[in-house]
Amino acid sequence: MNGPKVVHRLLTVVVVSALAIGANVIIVRDAAQGVSSAPPCSASDLSLGVGRQVAPMTGERAVVFTLTNQKAACKIIGYPRVILRDVTGAVLPFKYAHSASPYITRSAPKSIVLPNREAVYFLVAKYRCDKGDAMVAKTISVYPPSNVGQSGPLALVSTVVRRFTYCKGGPSDRGQLVGVSPVTATWASTLPATQYPNGTLSACTSIGDWPTRAVPADVTAAVTKYYAAKKLTPATIENGREWILNVKAQSLGTHWCLNPDGGKSGYVGSVPPQATAAVMVLVKHKPYPVTQSPTHFVTLAKVAGVWKVVAEGTGP
Repeated sequence: MNGPKVVHRLLTVVVVSALAIGANVIIVRDAAQGVSSAPPCSASDLSLGVGRQVAPMTGERAVVFTLTNQKAACKIIGYPRVILRDVTGAVLPFKYAHSASPYITRSAPKSIVLPNREAVYFLVAKYRCDKGDAMVAKTISVYPPSNVGQSGPLALVSTVVRRFTYCKGGPSDRGQLVGVSPVTATWASTLPATQYPNGTLSACTSIGDWPTRAVPADVTAAVTKYYAAKKLTPATIENGREWILNVKAQSLGTHWCLNPDGGKSGYVGSVPPQATAAVMVLVKHKPYPVTQSPTHFVTLAKVAGVWKVVAEGTGP
């Protein structure tokens, strides 16, 4: 999440046209290619690409990937097998899960008939490394779920893959679990199905809508203390300005809002319920030694009269 919409877990939902045929088979867009007898998709039929990034202020690290059919229509169903490797090609020792991950859909996989040049989607997601990054992924290798003949994996080298870092906390660290969704006909279907609240949803807001003001000394001190503890000083707040957050709208938990096109977006707040105020700043600091990232959006909450950092999100 690298722009104005960073606080929303779901950006504007772009729904791909899909037609259900039968109880468990979906055909994406066009049925004119003999789909009733379409064979299973293999890795040689597909290309791997990057879809939408999902990176909320709560520290989730997630990317939606695509599998695009380059040949005749084929069928695909199930969970891709994912392997993350570092710059040397070594496999990072993550644990992988499907229903055990809170970040992905728990819906059962559905068979999808995929015409030529159409894509399916799957989500790869993990929690951040609270104790720091030990290793950084450079390459993602993917075995499609319907991989006829067990042909080799599809590999992708992309800057978004660097979002998946192996944590310093050891095998039991919550950031070592990587969730992988089943392939779905739309990117939004890869996400967990959270119950929308009853009543009318408020309009979604972005960073450009929030009021700003000069950063007071106590907020600056809290930011400096946070990065000093990480040995990442000097740290400066861009333009000496802070965005004023709505404490209720950014409180801990899942929230939903309405996009201008009528789609719903979800995001997870990080502000404790006892906070009396909350702000966000963009901080430039000494780069993290593993990721080399030098900028982060930082959320602070005022609790019992004291400002403290409650969340850190990837900067632009």
